[in-house]
Amino acid sequence: MDDKLSFTRPSVTLWWALFLLSTHANASNNFNYNYLYADLAAGSFNDDLGTNSSVTSLAVGGKKIFEDQILATIDYEARFIHPNDNTTTENYILLPGMALSYSLEDKWDIVAGVKIGYVWSSKTNDTTDKKLFSDNDFMWGGDISLKYEVNQDWHISLTGELRRSDILDEDIFNMRAGYKINEMFVIAGLYTHKNYGETTTNEMGISLKYMY
Repeated sequence: MDDKLSFTRPSVTLWWALFLLSTHANASNNFNYNYLYADLAAGSFNDDLGTNSSVTSLAVGGKKIFEDQILATIDYEARFIHPNDNTTTENYILLPGMALSYSLEDKWDIVAGVKIGYVWSSKTNDTTDKKLFSDNDFMWGGDISLKYEVNQDWHISLTGELRRSDILDEDIFNMRAGYKINEMFVIAGLYTHKNYGETTTNEMGISLKYMY
């Protein structure tokens, strides 16, 4: 019980901070925060980008404004890591949450959020198909993004995120550049670095966003 409380206290603090900030939030710029997204990426495990192709990830989710600058968020991620030739690690993460968008100045937005969900993780010997490890656990996290509108069609963003659980910790840095195809679709290129404490991944990929 004490372990669980130690994980929830930081998350509750972040939620409370978002509530207080929302009472002073400026209106956001021309960013649309009602959207669904899908990311597909691949990259290297424990090495520089392009050194090996041991990581594949798929992420889907979205955001929705439900009051002023307060957003409902949801993220689901499936990640497959091959640390060696005969082992596969699978991580599945579901994180619903809330966020606050805040306008810093013309063309600049900052978005801060908290997430509470679940993680499923397993490791398998590909040669024998034997499970070496399998577990699931409560997970909490928080992120902050800085967004810049280059012009009506292009925008860039930088995001820092942390995720914590008893079985998996992640420190994440993400940057992406997006191009608005039309009023409904945005396509983007992305780079993600993840630090797991003793190991890292570096990935590049593409993202498609549907605005509604």
